[in-house]
Amino acid sequence: MKMLGTKQFLEYLIPKIGLERALKLNERTVYSYTRRENLEPKILPAVVQLTKEYDIGVAIASKGLILGYYFDLRGFPIKVVNQKRKGKGATWNPIDNLEDLTDKNVLLLESDIITGRSAKRAERELQKFKPKLIDLLLLFETVPISVGDYERTQKFLPQPEKILQSRFTPNVKILSAEFIKKGLKVKYVRVTDESVGENEILFSKEEYIGVINTRTNAPKEIRKIMTIEKDF
Repeated sequence: MKMLGTKQFLEYLIPKIGLERALKLNERTVYSYTRRENLEPKILPAVVQLTKEYDIGVAIASKGLILGYYFDLRGFPIKVVNQKRKGKGATWNPIDNLEDLTDKNVLLLESDIITGRSAKRAERELQKFKPKLIDLLLLFETVPISVGDYERTQKFLPQPEKILQSRFTPNVKILSAEFIKKGLKVKYVRVTDESVGENEILFSKEEYIGVINTRTNAPKEIRKIMTIEKDF
């Protein structure tokens, strides 16, 4: 199979999401998504296995097309839907006709889930076609989140103290986390030496404060959730 970041991958993307979005996603696959995490070798056996268990896939554009590309190369039918987060929900714009999902084992493809808005809308819309089942395949088990991203989506996410704990060693206790103009001000103590007193650190808007498990906000109605990172 051809790898990501190639001319063939770009040619696959352009008719589905346009040149500008295709170039942006193609660049990300080279410098970030699968190569950074070394997931490409895991995708290949996952695709071989899953094409035997499902009838059809639905890829959420644009990042779901990373997985969609590999399934498409094996001749597995892939439908594409454009989605964007909007307010408390998400838009739903199918590129392909979805009517043949009825009574099928459907595999929904996405890179990750953070707030769950897009995935929940996708699950609701797909159920209208009465598939036999809907399972979900993601690339990542966890995703890093920056201060700026968290501030914009915090109503959908765990408390910052919980996310921050992944940035610190187990002997650190987070006391408070407060958004200020420059970023996120965090107060903490070391459990092994509380006599030293409180410590304080400032995370800028661009800094990552921790990771989020991509299964946390997945739709409860989804029968099975798998990630390339953990399950293959």
